Amino acid sequence: MIVLKRDGKRVYLLTHVLESPRLSRSMAGELYRARWGIEVAFRGLKQTLTRRQVLARTPEIGAMELAANILALALLLLYAALVMGVRVIRLSVADALRAIRRAMARVRDGHSCSTLGEDLWAAVCDDYLRRSSKRARDWPHKKKERPPGCPKLRRLKGREITRVYRTLSEHAPRLT
Repeated sequence: MIVLKRDGKRVYLLTHVLESPRLSRSMAGELYRARWGIEVAFRGLKQTLTRRQVLARTPEIGAMELAANILALALLLLYAALVMGVRVIRLSVADALRAIRRAMARVRDGHSCSTLGEDLWAAVCDDYLRRSSKRARDWPHKKKERPPGCPKLRRLKGREITRVYRTLSEHAPRLT
């Protein structure tokens, strides 16, 4: 367990890497912060591109569908990065998607899509300083739960180890 302090609060990270030279506290902190980029990308996929669930009925087709959705998001981000350069860090996936949809509609209607670059250039998140939280003040479902504390670690029992191995063997890729 690695304990990091951020803004006076503790963050607990669990890892199977036991040698500190292989994973230092600072490296673990960098990896933890970097995961937010992945979280934001998946939020863009699920919320903005409305790909909350796969439509396929089999795991193999579902994996291909998910890969295609991730590829579509990656192409959107890549194209925006080519147009925006360094500013892609502030890219709004929703605005970029709207810009591309507007350009496709213009092409469909027989017009030029020459403003796509300008639209993508303007597709950035807001950068003003907020004076209060973005969370709605009068939302009726505010949770008042306390954050979890330090996790309690324990050794697995024999039957739990057997169950883990059985689950892993059932979901392991089969080589044929």
